[in-house]
Amino acid sequence: IDTNIMFSQDKEELIREYISFMSKAIYSWQILNNLDFEQTLSYRTEVKDNDNYFIYSKSAIKTKLSKIFSTSISYKYDYVNILTTNQSHKDDTISINLIADY
Repeated sequence: IDTNIMFSQDKEELIREYISFMSKAIYSWQILNNLDFEQTLSYRTEVKDNDNYFIYSKSAIKTKLSKIFSTSISYKYDYVNILTTNQSHKDDTISINLIADY
């Protein structure tokens, strides 16, 4: 678990600068000898305006294929509460990766 107070910049039509607070947790679990699960979750908010917040989550399962290669499947979720354009509040991604271990 990690908690920070940070200086943030959002690039909009003008650059918006503010102090923000972020909490982050990372959880790892070795399910089997060659199978791992990882979860990352973070929450960041502006100190003066709690309506300006961001949520990030990533869940992944990783397994070893050989001495050189591993593979993983992950799901990422990004959420932005205040939008400056006509974009969606959320962005989610599922990915399958081939990893070269060296």
